[in-house]
Amino acid sequence: MRGTQLIYNEVTINDYPGRNEFRLFDMRTLKAGARNIERIYRDTANIVLLNLDVNRSAESYTFSFDNNGNFFILNQDGYDARIDADYAWVYFTLDAKKNAADGDAYVVGRFNNYVLDEHSRLQFDPQDNRFFTRQFLKQGVYDYEYIWVDRATKKASDIVIEGSHYETENDYQLFVYYRPPGSRWEELAGFQVVNTGKR
Repeated sequence: MRGTQLIYNEVTINDYPGRNEFRLFDMRTLKAGARNIERIYRDTANIVLLNLDVNRSAESYTFSFDNNGNFFILNQDGYDARIDADYAWVYFTLDAKKNAADGDAYVVGRFNNYVLDEHSRLQFDPQDNRFFTRQFLKQGVYDYEYIWVDRATKKASDIVIEGSHYETENDYQLFVYYRPPGSRWEELAGFQVVNTGKR
């Protein structure tokens, strides 16, 4: 920092992957299927089966409207989503192109704060060669993505399953820190949310 100017001398460390658009499903109604929903069962509990998800790491970029990882509690079946929205068991299924012995797949989004734990980890079905899990979610619209955690390195990556493209529209949080000369800690000098699709 020089006066009121921020000086960036090391531009190579500012590079980061563009990632991919989030996957999305629309569960605003439990009466009929909507975006990315294969089937809905209404029994003692609502059950929503999502379409089979595939590994997108080798696919070309395709624009898809998403909510940048967010979710919204919405209900088309009632009057007030806050009190009328129902819950459902939502089943996620991922076609396994990765060897299940090499790592674990997780489903994450703002709905579970991107936490990688036993609740978000997918089980592997060797008979169908698929990963699967279920989440208990309230009616609404949900963005999600899959994370792969390599067992050998313990490194988590969304790029292994989701891919990465420079064209991806997304929200990015920029934190700028400054360490005054002689100080032992950094101070937050600035923060801004930037959307790559808005010019």
